[in-house]
Parts: sequence; C-alpha cells; structure tokens
Amino acid sequence: MPVDTRNSCSTDLFLDVEEKNMRLLTMHTIVITLVGILIILILFGNWLVIVSILKFKRMRDVQNILILSLAVCDFLIGIQILPQTLSYELLGYWPFGKIACKIYLLLDIALCTGSIWTLSMISINRYLAMKLVVRYRFFNKTKNGVVMDIIIWILSIVVCLPAVLYAVTGNDDELVCNHSEERWFILYSVSISFYIPMFLMCTMYVRVIWDFRTRLKSSTANQALLKKEKKLNTLVGLTMAAFVICWFPFFQVYLVRVICPTCCVPPTLMKFFEWFGYVNCALNPIIYSSNEKEFRNAFKLILRTKNRIEPSTRAMYEELQIPRDRTPEFVTHNENCTTIT
Repeated sequence: MPVDTRNSCSTDLFLDVEEKNMRLLTMHTIVITLVGILIILILFGNWLVIVSILKFKRMRDVQNILILSLAVCDFLIGIQILPQTLSYELLGYWPFGKIACKIYLLLDIALCTGSIWTLSMISINRYLAMKLVVRYRFFNKTKNGVVMDIIIWILSIVVCLPAVLYAVTGNDDELVCNHSEERWFILYSVSISFYIPMFLMCTMYVRVIWDFRTRLKSSTANQALLKKEKKLNTLVGLTMAAFVICWFPFFQVYLVRVICPTCCVPPTLMKFFEWFGYVNCALNPIIYSSNEKEFRNAFKLILRTKNRIEPSTRAMYEELQIPRDRTPEFVTHNENCTTIT
C-alpha cells in the first residue's frame, strides 16, 4: 500500500554521497533477495492451497472455499502487487503510466480489504457452524461459499473505488503513484480495510471460543466432534492472529500520520511495516499445512511427480475425493442428540 513518505523525517541528509550510494546499493541487494524469496514462497504456497481445494472434492466446504478466496488474494498480491511495489521503491518513480497506477492502487487496497473481510466471514462461518448445529449441514455447501466469495469481492472493489478517483499520479515531470493523503480518505481506508472487519472478526471468534469452552464442560457433548472443532478453531485463530500481527503496525502508523501530522515517521520504518504486512501472504499456507491433516495430505499428493498414485497413498487420494457430506465422519449434533450421517 504505497504512501507518500517524502514529508517524513530522514537522516540521509547527513551522509556524504559516496557513503549514501554504498548504503543504497547494499540495501537494494538485500531487498531484492528477500523480496524474491518472499514472492516465491507466496506463489508456491498459495498455489498448493488453490490446487488442493479445486482438485479434491472433500476440501470443498464453505470454510475451505473462503480459504480458497484468501489464497487467491495472496497469490495475486505475490504476482501483481509485490513486483510493482518493489520496482517503484527501487527506481524512486512510477514507470508504468497513470492507468497502470490506478489499477495497481485499486488492486492493492481491494486485495487487502478482500483478505480481511474473508477472514471475518470465516469467523462468522465458524460461529454459525457451532450455533446452527444440525441445520448447518445444509448450509455447508460449495455454492454457498462461492456466493459469499462473490459478495466479498464485489464489496471490496466498490469500497476501494475512491482509491482510483483520488490517486496521486503526479505529472509528466514527476511520475508518482500514491494513495491520497487527504485525512478523510485515510480514515475511510483504514476503517473499511482494517479496523471494522478486524473488530467483527475478533468479536465473532471470541464468541466461538466462549461457546466452545461452555460445551467442553458439558457431559453430553460429543468428545470426538469437540476435538475436531478444536483443531478448526485453532486453524482459524492462527490465521486471523497472523493477519492482525502482520498488518496492525502498518495501519497503526498510517493512522498516526493523520492524527498527528507533526509526528516524525521515518520512511524506512513505514516501508518496513508495509513489507512486514505482505509477509502474511506467505504464512497462511504454512499455518494450513501445520494444523490441518487434509491440507498436508493434499499437498503431498499434488507434489507427487507425474500424478502417480502409489499403493501407500491411494487410500489418502480416494478419501480426499469423497465429498465431505458423504463421509462417515460428517457428524452433526446439538445439546440433546448426536446424528451421524
């Protein structure tokens, strides 16, 4: 999310030209290497997630369809946003033209907004799964997840249109590509793209954990199902925590620059927090594979050469090809009864 840091404080003025050039060369080398590794991790990890959900029928429930949308957002950030952001940072000017700038700014905010609103929907989905109980089985369909994804993407694009209308593109003599520095725009942006969905996401997740702990104390609760729900809650919680931890510093500093215009925000710190936020795109596949057996199995099968299914993995492959609502493990219950379908 590029912002204008020219008015921020800097110590570069006190360095001689030679020392400044050496520091710049060293910094560019390190940045290119680290960002290159980050982009590879983002693309490879989220490609695995996308292929896993599209290839295996068992993976296509509402939560995983929302995770698919999150992976698509992260993949697009890795292939579209990060290379252009890196070019802009290293060159010091925007080399791709005004139209490309507007598209870039729109995608930058829309993908970030789509990601956190998707996480909010995932937390709402977990809450519904624990409250609706038996009726949730009829809601937990692929088509419902797709509808939720479409709604999120449309809303994300609509709320981000001001980023295009008020983009700072400079002129022919000064090619820049930054979001508007108007106070109203920054407050609008950080509210819609972060603070409001974060509040909703955290509220829903707290409700989920509260309800889950209440059911843990119940002697009539299905222990096997509670164990499975605990894993799902952990997966969702870690995914949300990673997003908040990675992006909160950037949005907080971004907001401080509006609330306190005289405060000194070093450009290096602002850029560090921005790139630290993008690191989140590489963390999600790691979280999925380390906390969910189905994702681990799907990744292993996808990475098999020549799509060869060996006897030792055939059972794993066949299990992942069975839709979730047709498996013996699909269990729904309420406080008074348990139904195995």
